[in-house]
Amino acid sequence: MAHPEGQAQSRKGAAHLRLALDPDVGGGSFLYHFDEDQVSIGFVVHLNYSNPTLSPFDEFQRFKSHPMIAAELEGGERISYGARALTEGGWQSVPKLAFPGGR
Repeated sequence: MAHPEGQAQSRKGAAHLRLALDPDVGGGSFLYHFDEDQVSIGFVVHLNYSNPTLSPFDEFQRFKSHPMIAAELEGGERISYGARALTEGGWQSVPKLAFPGGR
C-alpha cells in the first residue's frame, strides 16, 4: 500500500498482532513500514480451526477495520495483493513422499 508522500507513519518496525482472531484460532498478523511511504500488511489463519463458519477473508477485513490498523491504512492506495499458503511445524510436519504400493 502506498501513501501520499509524508503521510505514512515514520516508524519502520514490524508488529505481530492478534487483534481480530478468537483465542482458540491460531494465527496472527503483521504490518511493516517501508521507505517511500509504503506499508505491507498481512494476516495468517492456521487451517486447523474448528469453527466451520470462520472466514479468513472476513477476519482480515475485521482486522483492517480495527482503529489502530485503519489509521495506518487511511488515505493509502493498494498497489499489490496476493495470498499464500505457509508451511509451519518444522521438518517433522513435512509429509512422507510415499504411499502404499509406491516408493
